[in-house]
Amino acid sequence: MNTFCITPLLLDILQNGVPLTDLAAYLDGRIINEPGIKRFVITSAQVNDSGRYTCLAENEAGEARVTYDLQVHGMSHS
Repeated sequence: MNTFCITPLLLDILQNGVPLTDLAAYLDGRIINEPGIKRFVITSAQVNDSGRYTCLAENEAGEARVTYDLQVHGMSHS
């Protein structure tokens, strides 16, 4: 999927598990969220924001994850 955006990029971490889930977000395998954070906003995407974003929700019933591949390319000026 290709998406072109000029406005801020939002990544929401939704949780609806019972019992409540532990949430974690990763960029290329490195954890990027702090406890209680459920939204990431990239206000001005840069090339170094590119990578694989993974949101993981876990509880004793199991786990669910969603992964997004984000590629940010520099703008070409004519």
